[in-house]
Amino acid sequence: RGSSKHGEVVRLVDATALERARFVSFLTGLGAWDLPLARGSDVELVESLLAFAEHDSLEAWSGDWDDESQKGLGRSPVDDEPAGESTWTEWTLRLTERPVSPTLLRRLEKRADLPERLRVEVARVLRRHGELDRAALVLEGTACTAAEVERAIVLLRQGRGDTAETLLRALHPGAGSREEGTVLALLARRRLDGGDVAGTLEALDGAPPSAPVCEVRALAELMRGELGNAERALQEGAGLSLHDEQEARLEGVRGMIEHSRGEPEKARIAFAKASELARRAGARLEEATYLTGLAAAASDA
Repeated sequence: RGSSKHGEVVRLVDATALERARFVSFLTGLGAWDLPLARGSDVELVESLLAFAEHDSLEAWSGDWDDESQKGLGRSPVDDEPAGESTWTEWTLRLTERPVSPTLLRRLEKRADLPERLRVEVARVLRRHGELDRAALVLEGTACTAAEVERAIVLLRQGRGDTAETLLRALHPGAGSREEGTVLALLARRRLDGGDVAGTLEALDGAPPSAPVCEVRALAELMRGELGNAERALQEGAGLSLHDEQEARLEGVRGMIEHSRGEPEKARIAFAKASELARRAGARLEEATYLTGLAAAASDA
C-alpha cells in the first residue's frame, strides 16, 4: 500500500509484463524483452535479481529467469563440451526459435570453436535484438563473405557508415550469388540516404534479384513519385524474401507507398503486418519503426 499527496490510501499492484520488461531491460539489457516476465510476483522478481547480483552480473541474470534454464539445458552448449556436426545443426535450428533463449546465445558466444556460418547466425540474432557490440565481438576472426556482410550491417547500425561502405566495396564485385544482392542493396541504400535517387536506381541496374535489392529499388521509386514502379518492385521482392526480417522490411515499404497514395487503412494493414513479422524475427528496431508507422496510419484512418 502507499499514500498519495492527498492522504488517501493507494493500493499498489504488481507490474504488468510490459512494465517488468522495461524495468529489467534497464538493468540487464534488451534480452529481457524475450523473457516470460508475466509469471510470479514483483517481490519474487526483485528477490531473484538481488540474489543473482550477489554472485554474478545482472546481464547474465536473464538465463536464470529464462524458461530454458528451468527445464534444464542438457543439450545446450557449455564451454568445454565437444560438438560434432549434428550438434552444430541442432544449435542452428534452436537459433530459429522465437524467442531465442538468452542462455543459448550467451553460451554460444563463449565458444571458440563455432563454425563460421553458425557464428554469423549468432551475430545476426544479437544484431536484431539491438546488441550491436556483442554481435561485433562474435564476428571477430571470421572471414567468410556472409560474416563480412553482417559486420557491415552492424557497422551501419552503429553509425559507422563510411567504414561499412569501405568494407562493402571491398566485397563487390565477387561477393557470391547469395550475398551479392545484399551488398549491392546496402551500397545503393547509402546513395539513397544521401538523396541520390537516380544514382541508386543506376547502382541497382542489373543487380541479381533479391528481396533487399527490391526493397531499395521500391524506396527509390517511391521517392521519385513512381508508385506503380515501386509496387512492382515490392511484388517481385515478395517472392524472393528468405525470412521474416526481409518480408517485414518489404511490408514496411508497402505501408509507406499506401500512405503516399492516401490510403491510410491499407497503410495501417501493411504496417501491422510488418510489425508482426519484425516481432517474429526478433528485429526490435524494425518493430518499433513499423509500430510508429502503424500509429500514424491509424490516426489518419
